[in-house]
Amino acid sequence: MKPEDLRVWIERSSRLSAEFERGFEARFGYPPGENRVLAAEGVVSGDLEELAKLGVPTGLLDFYACVREVSLPDLGNGVFVHSARQVIAGLLCPRTSPGSPRCGSSQWSVGSAAAVLDSRTGSNR
Repeated sequence: MKPEDLRVWIERSSRLSAEFERGFEARFGYPPGENRVLAAEGVVSGDLEELAKLGVPTGLLDFYACVREVSLPDLGNGVFVHSARQVIAGLLCPRTSPGSPRCGSSQWSVGSAAAVLDSRTGSNR
């Protein structure tokens, strides 16, 4: 998808999610969750560089250059697209090392992620 098409999609999705939330509680009997589609703003180049190093497809890099995150918990069974930072953490999470910290635990840190990235790319920081 072209960046301009993604920007149009973000605008439409944001507008539709706001419209979807109006009257939600009256219709379903409980308040809506936080339904949002967030544009990538500010510096995302570091995350994009890390994703590229990890070999993600170009289409995903293009997506994350425009879209920060999607959270539509009340649409169907819920639609979620995690941020690039969360995807990187998931890709760097060691899955096979017994006794190593679990991803998401307080023991898992950016330093741990960097060490795993360095071991996979052969770089030294």
